[in-house]
Amino acid sequence: MKIAFIDLSTRIIGYAIFNDEEYYISDVIDLGKGKLGTEKCFKAYEQLKLFLGFDYINKVVVEQQPHLRNFQAGFALGQMHGILKTVVGESGIEYETMANNTWKELLTGYGRATKEAVSNYLEVYYGFKPQSRMRKKKAWGWHYLDETDAVGMAVAWFMENDVEAKF
Repeated sequence: MKIAFIDLSTRIIGYAIFNDEEYYISDVIDLGKGKLGTEKCFKAYEQLKLFLGFDYINKVVVEQQPHLRNFQAGFALGQMHGILKTVVGESGIEYETMANNTWKELLTGYGRATKEAVSNYLEVYYGFKPQSRMRKKKAWGWHYLDETDAVGMAVAWFMENDVEAKF
């Protein structure tokens, strides 16, 4: 069973795919800068549809939408969750959410761990180096942290299900 773990945002979408508990691939999808208008929503829909249809994904696990204090950011992220749910629904893929603080606590012992802490944990305990960091360009900055969040969520999900992720 191929499971896609997704760290959803309006700019950079981090993802990790595991074939059963075995790491398969991870990276980021860059939707570009700017506000989430109609054109960017359509681009997100197309990219997610292509990504989820590409590798016979059976299940998607996505970070549960957090409660944001900024209305615009919360609204835009809600749109992204709606786009993902549409793609998943059209594809007949199983859908599950996992709370940010839940998976971070399972992984690092601290529910409010930073993206950097998650990345360091994965490197120290699993020797994981993100694909997007390997081809890092100045323009990409720290975007690999969205990829490591997706991988971290996967490892925590497997922990929660009493299975050890393999790299």
